[in-house]
Amino acid sequence: MPTTTDSTTPLWKRMLLRRLKFLAWLVALLAIVLGGSYLAVPQWLLRAEHLREAMAAKLETHTVQAGDTRWSYYEGGEGPTIVLLHGFSGDKEVWLPLAGLLTAHFHLVIPDLPGWGASSRLAQGNYDIDAQAARLDAFVQALRLPRFTLVGHGTGAAIAAAYAADHPEHVAGLALLDAFGLKARENGFARQLRAGDNPYLFDDRAGYARLAALQFEQPPDQPGRFVVDVRVKRNQRDRAFIHGAPSRPCTRRHRFCPCSSGWAA
Repeated sequence: MPTTTDSTTPLWKRMLLRRLKFLAWLVALLAIVLGGSYLAVPQWLLRAEHLREAMAAKLETHTVQAGDTRWSYYEGGEGPTIVLLHGFSGDKEVWLPLAGLLTAHFHLVIPDLPGWGASSRLAQGNYDIDAQAARLDAFVQALRLPRFTLVGHGTGAAIAAAYAADHPEHVAGLALLDAFGLKARENGFARQLRAGDNPYLFDDRAGYARLAALQFEQPPDQPGRFVVDVRVKRNQRDRAFIHGAPSRPCTRRHRFCPCSSGWAA
């Protein structure tokens, strides 16, 4: 006969064993869910990471209808207002690492530009620099923003410059990061775009790697399944829009507009 039974085992040991079994099942279930997500729907994990970054930066997600666009944007922090505009084929999440350093000192507004991210897109809409700058004005008016510093990257910089040229009364400061369209900055990436070869169109990890090599001096090390495959799938979904959007020339000829060369990417 066994020397130990449930009737003779102390209660605290039985409770401990039950809790350990429960924790073991919970860990196994979590591993299955996370492993399944990684293999089947890695976008869920990326979305969860963006949510964590936004919470850490004390940003909240909001939406607002402004003009023809349902805008999705982050907002948070206290102090002077900064509006951050992402580049072509990007979204508001690219600013999350920086936002975590700024919200202690500034009030941030970080939108998905119309047509990108979670903001709405019109099937036959015009998304050149002029049209996007006009949409940005509707967004600013809808939020009733005070004078703000406007920061743009890539195409976002061209939009920011066009907006600032038309609405200097709203812009207290302007920062253009890696702005497309400046003749003085033309490089291999810009020449490739002007020749009609759009590096933003890719179907696999190799295509994404080629784009990253053009965009970055030192491309960041990003998990293939967790990040790169999600972006490849998104690129395939948006292929028609990506192909059409940069081909429309900008008509601006403002003195400080980076797209004054007549094209934008």
